[in-house]
Amino acid sequence: MVALPGGVDTVWALVTCYLVTAFAWLLYRARGENRVPAEEAAALAALGLLLPAVRITAVHPWLDVLPGALRVGALTQAAALIALTAEPAVVSGRDLLSRGT
Repeated sequence: MVALPGGVDTVWALVTCYLVTAFAWLLYRARGENRVPAEEAAALAALGLLLPAVRITAVHPWLDVLPGALRVGALTQAAALIALTAEPAVVSGRDLLSRGT
């Protein structure tokens, strides 16, 4: 948790765990030994699409009050979240379309 003026940012840990999981998924997929099922990528992408909404809701009221380092951290984390959500979304869509599902 990160202390904010008048509250606590409980979403920081959730988003960080997602980022670590998505990055681990990318590394596992890059090894190429086993194909990752498209359903796993779709589930990861769906979770990644929910988290930006929660993240924005948690930080938006405090964005103008946050110190510079926390503001940069929140925006950097949001950018990483969007970037690491795009890959599973594209991969799952491509895999599901190739199977005709």
